[in-house]
Amino acid sequence: MSQVNLITEPYLAQTDRWPRLSRHILAQFDDVSVVVHQAYNRAIGHFAAFHG
Repeated sequence: MSQVNLITEPYLAQTDRWPRLSRHILAQFDDVSVVVHQAYNRAIGHFAAFHG
């Protein structure tokens, strides 16, 4: 298993570069992997965790 070194940046520093309309999924990639982050509101997260 390879080590993943994610490049991080404060949320507010990124939002100015995103399109103004629609929703966004954040991702990083390298030669061997793709890491995707998608945030959900608390209610959806709790439901998903409870129901597996």
